[in-house]
Amino acid sequence: MLEEDELADSIASRTSWEKFWLTARKVVGFVLNVLVILVSSLIVIGVYYYKNAIVTFVPKDYEIFGELVAPTVLSFVKAVFPMLTIIITEFEMHDEAGVLLQHQMWRLFAGKQTFVIALVAVNFNSVITGNDFDDQTYVCQEDEVGSVLFNAALIEFFTSKMALLATYYLKELFKSEACGCCKNCCGSMLDHEEFRASEGIVDLMYFQSLVWTSIPLFPFGGILCSLFLFFNFKFEKVTLTTLRGAPRATKNLGMVFVTFLVFSVTSVTFIFFWFMHTRWRCEHTSVDDQNQKQTQQLGMFQDLSPSELIFEKLNQAKVGFITWATPYVFFSIAFLVMYFMKRNEKHGQEEKFEEVHKADTKEIAALRKKLKRQAITLDVLSKNHKDLKRTEAKMEETKKWKAERIATLRKRAEQLKNKMP
Repeated sequence: MLEEDELADSIASRTSWEKFWLTARKVVGFVLNVLVILVSSLIVIGVYYYKNAIVTFVPKDYEIFGELVAPTVLSFVKAVFPMLTIIITEFEMHDEAGVLLQHQMWRLFAGKQTFVIALVAVNFNSVITGNDFDDQTYVCQEDEVGSVLFNAALIEFFTSKMALLATYYLKELFKSEACGCCKNCCGSMLDHEEFRASEGIVDLMYFQSLVWTSIPLFPFGGILCSLFLFFNFKFEKVTLTTLRGAPRATKNLGMVFVTFLVFSVTSVTFIFFWFMHTRWRCEHTSVDDQNQKQTQQLGMFQDLSPSELIFEKLNQAKVGFITWATPYVFFSIAFLVMYFMKRNEKHGQEEKFEEVHKADTKEIAALRKKLKRQAITLDVLSKNHKDLKRTEAKMEETKKWKAERIATLRKRAEQLKNKMP
């Protein structure tokens, strides 16, 4: 409460020029952040759109390095973007740590979701337009796109954790091996960074979005997703307790997490809608014994889009579909009921917390008034005490003067007495 009062006093005491300067910093920071997101997305789109052309420029002996260009660039952009976002938001000089955390989360989330949409758009579009693909490794272009999207999720999962581990152990190694002078010069650099809940939540949403978008063309990713999420939770726990320092600011992130999840599901739903209404022919070209190319369409969606195929199957077996779907509908309703019960319980706890917080705030305000009155009373008593001390000092001086005067008169009386016959 005292910090909030000090912050409010600091804000109220700002001049017009200081307010204008802070507003200008926020506007410039926001524009820079938008430019960073756009440039990063264009880099991702360009590298993945021309990845096959990049491989052709690499000598055959080093062809494997050409294939790693696109994943490496994506990893680099993914690693640099959060650092630039954090630097820009701190440049804006927000007053409250909670507001700073909120800006970091929204901008990181917007950037990461833009990467997902850009990555999916360029790969889905490559299938629709029939671009060249690696026919030596994959059966069809759809197979390559599904692998690319799931590999992007794997890159996100492993590189983020490897970077944290490498940074932690390098700092610990330098602390143990460096001399005292080096430690003093680099003391602040060797401190472990604070744990940022914003990065953890945004990275989780980014990873889930990549996995979800890869599932239509790489269904096996859905099976591995739960395993990766479990390991991700365990690693976040290790990060909080060991690899990173304590966070400077805490905030109730439950509602923010739900909001991000809703936006992520919305963007993925639009991508699924795109998938459901697009023809995925899975054309495989092979050469027969007479050296003639033969094109064969594989998979379920040779003649119909996924949505058309689903409606056709439903019309063929309506009763069977109802029997098949009933357990899933039942479990979905059960989970929804559990979710709403938990949400109501949480809302009840939040209301109780708010009531306790309001009561504590009123009590603190009453105590402040009482403390202020006591401070005024103490000032009055202190002033009276000082006046009393001055009065006592004057009385002591008067008493001393009277004693000296009486002594002088006595001495003079004795002298007069001795002179008398």
